[in-house]
Amino acid sequence: MKISVRSYGAMGDMVGKTTNLEIHEGARISDLTHMLVTQFPKAQGLMPSCCFAISNQFASIDTELKPDQEVSILPPASGG
Repeated sequence: MKISVRSYGAMGDMVGKTTNLEIHEGARISDLTHMLVTQFPKAQGLMPSCCFAISNQFASIDTELKPDQEVSILPPASGG
């Protein structure tokens, strides 16, 4: 199934701001993070600190993905 991934901040610099991916039916956000870290190893250190959202609603790592959803990856904010 196809999903769209929007990454922000440092994560966007590592994996790309907007990416369209194919992932297996029944995949969860945890599967997506594993897929991204496999493709972009430098994202491994930041990924555990990120929050996730689906269609502008926060989602847990165990949330099941559905076709054509947009997943946002939000790294921790810093600065003032």
